[in-house]
Amino acid sequence: MELTKHASQRIQQRGIPKALLDLVMEYGEISGDKFKLNKKKTNILIEELKKKQKLLERINKKGGLTVIPGPSGYITAYQITKFKPRKIPKNNQHSSFGAKK
Repeated sequence: MELTKHASQRIQQRGIPKALLDLVMEYGEISGDKFKLNKKKTNILIEELKKKQKLLERINKKGGLTVIPGPSGYITAYQITKFKPRKIPKNNQHSSFGAKK
């Protein structure tokens, strides 16, 4: 969101970077015509991000992950650096074993 001249002056005077405003807009709670992100909610978000960071570090150690979704759930998943899936022919038809063409 763009800053008005007034807002730009005020956040500069108060030492508030625009990135913090963006976080409050994203994670804050609406209170009338304002968005508020209090200390309690900030601590909850920090803990959630720490958990996500640990999970992302695990994915990173595996060299990344690939997930294949299906209509009713995950079909499979594999580490990017460990497995190279076979390529499906461009015409998307699999040849049958022993079938003559």
